Amino acid sequence: MISFYGWSRLKTLRIHKCHLEDLHWQMFDGMAQLMHLSLEGNGIKELPPFAFSGAQNLKSISLAHNMIRRLHYLGLAGLLELENLQLSDNLLVGLNEVSFPPLPMLQIIDLRSNPIETIIPATFWVMNDTKEIQLGSVRAALHLQTWNFFGQFDSLQKLKTLVLRNVSAESLEQGVFKGLYGLEVLTMHGRIIRIQFDVFAEMEKLRELDISHCMIEELSMDALIGARRLQMLNLSYNQLTSVPPGLLDDQKELEVVQLQGNLLKSLPTSFFMLPAVLVVRLDQNPWQCTCQMRNWVYRLTNVVHNPTSKSCSKGIIKHSNICKSVKVYEMDKTLVPRCSNYNGRSVYYVLRRYLQCRTLSNHTNTNPNKIDKKTLPYWRKVVSQEKSRKTVTTNRMQNETLAIMEKQPKC
Repeated sequence: MISFYGWSRLKTLRIHKCHLEDLHWQMFDGMAQLMHLSLEGNGIKELPPFAFSGAQNLKSISLAHNMIRRLHYLGLAGLLELENLQLSDNLLVGLNEVSFPPLPMLQIIDLRSNPIETIIPATFWVMNDTKEIQLGSVRAALHLQTWNFFGQFDSLQKLKTLVLRNVSAESLEQGVFKGLYGLEVLTMHGRIIRIQFDVFAEMEKLRELDISHCMIEELSMDALIGARRLQMLNLSYNQLTSVPPGLLDDQKELEVVQLQGNLLKSLPTSFFMLPAVLVVRLDQNPWQCTCQMRNWVYRLTNVVHNPTSKSCSKGIIKHSNICKSVKVYEMDKTLVPRCSNYNGRSVYYVLRRYLQCRTLSNHTNTNPNKIDKKTLPYWRKVVSQEKSRKTVTTNRMQNETLAIMEKQPKC
């Protein structure tokens, strides 16, 4: 029987791929200062009651790449200081209200590559401080649904990042994400045919929403109502045939919209009126080009959003640096949207060469000779002002001459 009794000062213990298949409560007895424990790749099948009771100050535990089929709250009982729990690549098939003990300090839990199909409400009620959860496996689809008006992620009010892979839902309904008031990043991949109204209504802090590769066919026009702080929306590689009018009316801070790889043929005329948008990916769609697309913007559709970089400069205090995150955007001509009804030619080439569409500003201008001075360079403005001044002076002199002639007596 393995025992580490007497190793009272050890802070980190790593046992990988050592065929450690069985754990018992005495194994870590007396390891009060142990902070990090990693038991990856050992073929562990279950966690006995109070398996880590001798090391109750653990901050992180990794049980990844084992063969754990079931979790019971007694297996992790007493770990009130635990912050990071890694359980990826095991054999868990479901989670319920008795899977976890109270873990008040838990920040991150990784459950990827487990064939989890169901999550019963109240599963995460004992994780009130958790910030990040990852779920999903290629071996089984994770079913998303509500249970008698309860969501599967209730009580995770401080959760900031939720990643769900290989999800399954015929219709993503209101209440699935109930209680996720603090969520900032939501990523879902899998199979979701329809997204109903108000699904993301409670996510007022949501910044990034990635629901790409989900086979989505239908979006409610009210699906994004409430997510007012959304900055990045990824709907790429779905089965969308249309974008509902008004879908993005509530998203005044939206910067990146990705719609590539769908079945779109047209867009609402107001789509390019988003006040903060910087990137709109529309390539790999069978566009039917008409003059209704004359308000499309080349510099938005032919640009790619690269990973954020850091820019640092020296501060006022000696040896101090001030760093900030910088968003990087680059032009890429290969991303141009193309017309399926013009043999795959560029949308902008077709609008200019074949359709000869006037821009929306020229179309609505009542005076064709009127020039918008805001778009002129400085030297053109000076010349224009000089001409205007001379014209006014000439008109004034002509008027004065006519007035003098009218005052002279007629013969």
